[in-house]
Amino acid sequence: MSIRVMLGDDHRIFIEALAGILSDEPDIVVVSCVGSATEIFAEIGRVRPDVLILDVGLPDENGIEVMQRLRREHAGARAVAEGKHFLCAEATARMLNRFLPRADSCPPVSLLSQREREVLVLLANGKRAAEMAAEMGITVSTVEVHRRHLKDKLGLRTSADLTRYAIREGLVAP
Repeated sequence: MSIRVMLGDDHRIFIEALAGILSDEPDIVVVSCVGSATEIFAEIGRVRPDVLILDVGLPDENGIEVMQRLRREHAGARAVAEGKHFLCAEATARMLNRFLPRADSCPPVSLLSQREREVLVLLANGKRAAEMAAEMGITVSTVEVHRRHLKDKLGLRTSADLTRYAIREGLVAP
């Protein structure tokens, strides 16, 4: 199976030379050579390359901005092509808002013990159970007990839910 390559550079001599070099490789096919961001966006959906080799200094748009825009607009295409699932950020947010507990349905922080709050803050800051235990001077199993109590008291299911709760309650910065 060949790797489909698209080249984006406004220097014709360079792009033709690179296309020639790449075309000599048995497993590479150059599917398009374009000289501007406008041409990239016009062609990319049609030629569907596996790889885009891109000049940073395109005449109509910065190549880094082109890549960021392509990533936003086409990120799901690669995942779907590989048999994975993809939901855009908007769809994900809608699903989370529908199925996860709302901030106003969770009990206030004042119902938590001081140790539970400490565990919640450390967890929301990305600490693992062993790191929390070492920092708090307790065992990993005690950290797990506090985490289980947090979930039970707040009616939450996952560490991600706990992190969102900590952010909503202002215990940690987003």
